[in-house]
Amino acid sequence: MEFKPARLDRPASIITVLTAVLLTAMSALFILKVPQGWGFALFSMGIVLGCYLFSVKSYRFEGGNLVIEKIIGQKTVVPIGEIQSYLIVDNFMTLKPLRAFGNGGLFGYYGLFTTHDYGKMNCYLTRLRQIVMIKTRRGTVVLSPENPVQFESHLTTVVHGAAGVMEKIQPTAPENISYASPWVLLLPNAIFALNLIGVILLYPALPPYIATHFNFQGVADSWSPKSSFIFMSMLPAFIIFALTILMFFVVRRRTSEPNITYFIVGLFSFIQFFMGFVFFDVFWFNIHHEHLLPPHFLLFIFLAMVFLGIYFYYQKIKKT
Repeated sequence: MEFKPARLDRPASIITVLTAVLLTAMSALFILKVPQGWGFALFSMGIVLGCYLFSVKSYRFEGGNLVIEKIIGQKTVVPIGEIQSYLIVDNFMTLKPLRAFGNGGLFGYYGLFTTHDYGKMNCYLTRLRQIVMIKTRRGTVVLSPENPVQFESHLTTVVHGAAGVMEKIQPTAPENISYASPWVLLLPNAIFALNLIGVILLYPALPPYIATHFNFQGVADSWSPKSSFIFMSMLPAFIIFALTILMFFVVRRRTSEPNITYFIVGLFSFIQFFMGFVFFDVFWFNIHHEHLLPPHFLLFIFLAMVFLGIYFYYQKIKKT
């Protein structure tokens, strides 16, 4: 038996339309104004197309399995015999979900989400109201069938025949919830302290006027008094440092998955470290008239490290 997903709710519809319009306008601007801007245009349009193609197409019961089918890509198969409990939730947002690795409204809400009380879940949603949470031996899946009452009736019927009476999902007991350790904040604290000490030690050696901006080839195209070095280096570092501390405490309270909090702290700490290296490179250029690394190579390293970190993070939370 097949159940269609509900139509996109208003928030998802608004996000989808605005995102598509914005990316289309930006793509057109890049094509007209920026040399080789078609690269950005293809990338941005690929985001829209990709989010649509990986959105949920149907939920169906077939051959002893609950099959979740996307428009394109691998199907998710949940054996009926592994289903343990379920819960109908009137409003998904009351669970205070945190997106761990997923789509937050562009053609739906899908991917890995986590909550404080119910842990990690794989979402295949097109709306946030009247959703169905299904807990299995392998994890929890969340669906948004067009007719949740009929879906619930069929679900309980087939599970009763295959695995017995199904219970309602219960929140995780407080004693079983794991929280990220505050000791991880030693990392951003140490990086911020090193940046501050570095700026204080390097500042006296700078000439009265310094190069502060460079084009993509690394050629200086803007100069300022050396006092700007302190402002340029420490203000961004302080903002990133403050955001790291804030995000730690906000995310820590909203998830029972510590790896999410650790990843955010690690990502922001890496950005802060990278910014410190960039401003050390500015100092080096003004003293030795050459860069430590070519700017385009430095940008490549930064993006490669970020994508590599995201990949390992996804592999980690997918298994836990």
